[in-house]
Amino acid sequence: MQGKSFLTAVFCIVQCILYPGSRIVIASQNLKASLKIISEKIQGIYDDCPNLQREIFDLKGGVTNPVVKFHNKSWIRIATANQGSRSGRATLLVVDEFRLVDMEVINSVLRKFLTAIRNPKYLEKPEYAHLQERNKEIYLSSCWLSDLAV
Repeated sequence: MQGKSFLTAVFCIVQCILYPGSRIVIASQNLKASLKIISEKIQGIYDDCPNLQREIFDLKGGVTNPVVKFHNKSWIRIATANQGSRSGRATLLVVDEFRLVDMEVINSVLRKFLTAIRNPKYLEKPEYAHLQERNKEIYLSSCWLSDLAV
């Protein structure tokens, strides 16, 4: 598999495992599209990979509170890209099919999720005190076909 949703699922899993305490919110125009990454893609990888099963302690892909929780305090949640989604906090924001999401919602709601700061233990050491991790944003979209015949 090499589709956008599958690669996004793999990236989110790797981010959560390699960066303990990561908080990932996957947002799209509707709940169904966001839910697909957890309920189909991550669940499919989880079912086929015993090593991943040891990393994850809670995986809920249903419509009610879908979440992937890792033993190292990382998690993946979903949100609908609308004015009502204001309670999420994340270190990584993934906006699926962003061309369908209103730019006002991205700026006034989704980007506000990026207030959580991952604070790994190595930053407590004096030699690394000057460093700070930055939160990330990823925008995904499929190509759009148009008829150019005149």
